[in-house]
Amino acid sequence: YMRPNTPHAVFTPEHTICEGGHFFATTTMADTFYGIVHAFVGDSYITNTAHQACWLLLRRIMQLYHTGLVERKFSEDDTASAHVPHLRNMDSLLDLLATCNLSILSNVLDFETYCYPNQGPDDD
Repeated sequence: YMRPNTPHAVFTPEHTICEGGHFFATTTMADTFYGIVHAFVGDSYITNTAHQACWLLLRRIMQLYHTGLVERKFSEDDTASAHVPHLRNMDSLLDLLATCNLSILSNVLDFETYCYPNQGPDDD
């Protein structure tokens, strides 16, 4: 696996179909935030695909954090508690704040929903 916001390229000697994937980790959400912002600013120069499913997953991660941190519904023995930031150091707090920023700015950082006033998503 690669950390978020890590440049990479795929080169093959012949015509090839490549498959890749992405995942979110609580401990790397600040790097994920930087990567999503860079991909938005760089557009097709940096990335070759849009990741529409990531926005729903980020909302679900925020719900998990809310359930664990605000509602305190997870015990220490619960497996879900391992995925909630522990907030014992600055890095953990920054990862939580980065996730909050991604949730707040999700419509701005998504080309499907980022439009000028009176402009539809398909208008240039």
